[in-house]
Amino acid sequence: MTAAVHFDVHDYIKNAKKFGVREDLAEFQAREIQKAIQEAVASLENKELAKKSDLIASELRLIKWVVGVGISAVILLSGVNFTLLKLMIH
Repeated sequence: MTAAVHFDVHDYIKNAKKFGVREDLAEFQAREIQKAIQEAVASLENKELAKKSDLIASELRLIKWVVGVGISAVILLSGVNFTLLKLMIH
């Protein structure tokens, strides 16, 4: 994946000079902005995005966890109820 990002250095310098920025300072700013944009784009290109199969696998793990907690809660509450019932009988 290659992102096409264009930053017009000359246009930036021209506009900065209109607002009274010295040419050498405008050139420096333009080059730094261009470098920052290039680094940001490169950083984004190196990131791995989650695939649909990754999301499905995560969803299945979450469902298993929720079902497991639900079953554990039912067993725990059944045990508590059985113990209380047993205490009430004696």
